Amino acid sequence: KAQLAITIDPEKGNRYQGIVPLEHATMAECLARYFDLSEQLETHFMFASDEDGCYGLMLQQLPDYKLMEDQDAWDRIRQLSETLGFEELKAHGNAEILHRLYHEEKVSVFESEPVQFQCSCSEQRSLASIEALGIEEALNILEEESVIQVDCQFCGRHYEFDRAKINTVFNIGKPH
Repeated sequence: KAQLAITIDPEKGNRYQGIVPLEHATMAECLARYFDLSEQLETHFMFASDEDGCYGLMLQQLPDYKLMEDQDAWDRIRQLSETLGFEELKAHGNAEILHRLYHEEKVSVFESEPVQFQCSCSEQRSLASIEALGIEEALNILEEESVIQVDCQFCGRHYEFDRAKINTVFNIGKPH
């Protein structure tokens, strides 16, 4: 009953999350299913890793694909991508891999960006979740525990809030 949650936090616009069940054998298949359900775009992933790093390829049909003259393009591109081996994926840059696989196709190479884990948790967000519980629930927890503990499920960071901090959140003891 595991689930895959993808959180998108764009620079412009609202944060949103997509969740799909982990029903497939590989992460690549689970991610492809996410895009199938949420974006309704056919997507194909290939991943590999070793002690030096992680490597991957993502193919996705463009929304106007149905308008293209070459209706066999998607199947052909996927089949060509499946000839890519781990050593080739690891040893060559993006432009060279695209040329090797798709030299008869029109391709574009975009500027690469480093991938990194970056959690958006914070003390303020944790306090907002306690505030969402409501004053009654927060005070009930503090009757049983000396602090309210919040653990981030993404990065493992731990936050603790004592009664004084909770009183501040709910403006307890302050003149109105």
